[in-house]
Amino acid sequence: EGAKPEKKDKAQISIEAAVERFLHEKRFEVRASSANEYAIAFRHAIVPALVRAHVATPSEIAREHLVSIVNETRTPRGTPWSLSTQTKYLFLLRHFLAWCLTVGLVRENVAATYTPLRNKAGQLRDGQARKVGIALTEDQARKLLRACRECARGNAWRAKGFSPQSLFLAVMIALRSGLRYSNVVNLRL
Repeated sequence: EGAKPEKKDKAQISIEAAVERFLHEKRFEVRASSANEYAIAFRHAIVPALVRAHVATPSEIAREHLVSIVNETRTPRGTPWSLSTQTKYLFLLRHFLAWCLTVGLVRENVAATYTPLRNKAGQLRDGQARKVGIALTEDQARKLLRACRECARGNAWRAKGFSPQSLFLAVMIALRSGLRYSNVVNLRL
């Protein structure tokens, strides 16, 4: 009696095969130009990055891969992806993992609740919550105002044509109103 061929477990489908199934289904749901963009992004950037990260199946994709794929992958010329490209590729990964969840290839969409943060170099970094503006403590604000008063007593400001009191006033307005530096600098006093 012949043995039945083993059915391959859905979770064991290769990343390449899963992406091809995803792209095949998406070509009927989106415009042709969008489907083509999806295919190029996945075949030439996202899948090779996942393979380099030793991800063999969709179920192996973890949160840390989302950041490393975008930050470590380069364009064919060797330059980092632009911020808009990074954002687009993360959107595509989120969309792909949502599809994987619906067809049973993953147990959870690790990208669903992921909110990337950018560092000063513009790269995405892992983060749980978005940064809120950094405010001064009361003690820091007092020290800043004290330094402004001391600076106003010197002649450095007068030599540059500024009124010494304008520094203190500008800082006081910024502290009280929450204005950004550029807004305060452009105020007419």
